[in-house]
Amino acid sequence: MTTNEPSGTILASLNHLAKIPLWKEKKPWELWIEYIPEGLGKTTNVCFETFDNIPMKDVRELPKESWPTLEHEGFQYLNHPFPNIELSDIKNIDQDETKWEAMAKYLATMTTVLRDTFKGTKAICYAGE
Repeated sequence: MTTNEPSGTILASLNHLAKIPLWKEKKPWELWIEYIPEGLGKTTNVCFETFDNIPMKDVRELPKESWPTLEHEGFQYLNHPFPNIELSDIKNIDQDETKWEAMAKYLATMTTVLRDTFKGTKAICYAGE
């Protein structure tokens, strides 16, 4: 890929929550469940929009005051020390108690970090494939 952007920058396509009138009346929601409860009819009201050729900078090279912010870029960079977790691979996590314990520590830490950073009342982090 050729770009006129500075070193450490790539161009990427990003999906963002679409700006639709529904968000003025209701919050976006999504259920990740195996069956749809009777009467619900669907598992989400989320709509996304794709934007192409978005310059993505390596923020590790930027001073902290120049990092992206949730208010301006719609995302932010978090740097948080994690407990010593040996988890290089989550395949067969259900059959390996050591992997499950490591993943549980990671998820507990992530849940707290996200809830506290974004001042939420609840955060849910889970292991998926």
